Amino acid sequence: MTDKKPRKLAINIHINQGESIDGIWDEKQRLSFRILRDEKVVSAKKIQATTYYERSKKPKVLNQLEFRRSSEFTVNHDNVVTGYSQLWAIDTNRRELFRQIANVSVVTVCSTDGSNDYYPVLAMVFGEVVGNPELYAWRRFIEFAQTTPRYDAQHRYGLVVDSEFSLIPSLNSRERAVHGHLMLPANWTLIYASSDSGKEDIFNRILAKSDKVSTSVLDSIAASEANAKHWLPITDEEQHQPLFVWLGKFDG
Repeated sequence: MTDKKPRKLAINIHINQGESIDGIWDEKQRLSFRILRDEKVVSAKKIQATTYYERSKKPKVLNQLEFRRSSEFTVNHDNVVTGYSQLWAIDTNRRELFRQIANVSVVTVCSTDGSNDYYPVLAMVFGEVVGNPELYAWRRFIEFAQTTPRYDAQHRYGLVVDSEFSLIPSLNSRERAVHGHLMLPANWTLIYASSDSGKEDIFNRILAKSDKVSTSVLDSIAASEANAKHWLPITDEEQHQPLFVWLGKFDG
């Protein structure tokens, strides 16, 4: 059994032109920082915290979090979770079934009361799309969540994903649409985590659950060719709606 590679944390602080960063060590040798503009304390533009480990080809990113204000920043992931009103993870698996491409996206909900309980709640089944099926699935789930009775535009929502790592900052800053015309709602944040590191962290664990269950759903629907009608190629991605399959209580 190989030793676990040392984990590293990189913190990137984004500031505006004319601002500076002042680092402060306290008596317990803990580092804090503040952003200054004209000698006044202001908020960072955003902060990224990336957990990773080194490997021969390139670093393996385990998860990456974005904070929109300095006051939100924390290295304690449990505190990040409890900062959301709702937290979900979504993962999509793709397979050729009965001569057609089938996609299954599974959503796992994670409690935000500090218990970190989580369970899969929803699967979406759909056919071949032009681009990345993950983006299509993110859009449809966000739109679906917005229609639920308990949805509140004043609440904070987090969605853990494992795709489009390089695009997530521009999606979170609303510089780029998630899919079609849908921009990420102002009260949503995308969190990157790797699904193949399922024992690493709460974000990785809930994503790994979605990955595992989406494979199981594919196995189940592949058992009957009558199910093939649910994943015909999508000709109009703006109008199409996936087949929703309930997996349990949806806490949305």
